[in-house]
Amino acid sequence: MPIQLTDRQRKLAHHVLLFDRPLAQEVTEAFQRATLACTENSVASTGLSEFFCGLYLQFRQELQVHFQGEVVGLLKRTFPKHRFGDKGLVPEKVLESAASDADSSFDIQLRCRMI
Repeated sequence: MPIQLTDRQRKLAHHVLLFDRPLAQEVTEAFQRATLACTENSVASTGLSEFFCGLYLQFRQELQVHFQGEVVGLLKRTFPKHRFGDKGLVPEKVLESAASDADSSFDIQLRCRMI
């Protein structure tokens, strides 16, 4: 099923393609975590609560200092399937194939295309 981008998402994608990195690396990783978690949890779009959960997945310790209450509850309701750390930046299928010693050509091909 192809993913339909909104106008803003398309503009951001064009900006990234033309100018490389419009955001700080940490914020980019938080976006990546949010969109990956949305995909793995069949959430149609990344809204404010999904992005906040992506920020929490990226900056858990830093945000715990500032937010009391049910941040973990919000995360579990928004993204029942989620991963902290480096594993949260990689699709679940890639992690499963790496754990099963399957052919890792997908990862190699992806890295080559990025260069």
